[in-house]
Amino acid sequence: MTTLLNRLVETAKENGVEWGAREHFLIALVCAEAALPSWEQAHPNDKRPQLATTAARAWLQNPTDATSKAANIASAAAGEAADETDDMATAAAACAASWAAWAAQADTGAATWAAGYATRVAARAGATEPEILRAFAREVAGTPLEPLITAELL
Repeated sequence: MTTLLNRLVETAKENGVEWGAREHFLIALVCAEAALPSWEQAHPNDKRPQLATTAARAWLQNPTDATSKAANIASAAAGEAADETDDMATAAAACAASWAAWAAQADTGAATWAAGYATRVAARAGATEPEILRAFAREVAGTPLEPLITAELL
């Protein structure tokens, strides 16, 4: 699925649409959320990965020191959840959530890295490209990226 990320970045560049840290962060978050069902099915009582995506989304809506710190703490907890399971698919889901939350409190390079990682592990957790594209299109609705993402779905 890294090719998905590469296609999205290239399509944006080819059309003169800016693709930066926020877009990388969004794709990491969307991939993490798409991967969560595999974790939830295997570990219904362990909410650490869900809390990581919630913290990442809170930072997205209100990027403050407090939401950044909360994302960092949630990232560590989701990473611990991934370490505690032997199943690669569910560990991938927890890792994606951990990296999305980590990217919320890190720099531009971290968001880029998290996006690449999350797109790869989302596939291991059962997320599909069309599912990720639809979710990403909702995230960028009303921006110049929206028609490009919609076209990618066709």
